[in-house]
Amino acid sequence: MIHSDLVSIVIPTRNRRKLLERAIASAVAQTYRNIEIIVVDDASSDDTQAFAVTIANIVYLRLDQPR
Repeated sequence: MIHSDLVSIVIPTRNRRKLLERAIASAVAQTYRNIEIIVVDDASSDDTQAFAVTIANIVYLRLDQPR
């Protein structure tokens, strides 16, 4: 079976670097391969940003102020 529809996986996060790592790993482990991973960081003050920007093939968006 060939899948052609892109699926966006949006992962919101704030100061949860370890959980973000697990969430990204879980998304990548899915059998459906045509995905994009979008991480939305709600102004984390931990090392979330430093970690997220090292991951290839994700879209990383960071808010300057927590919402």
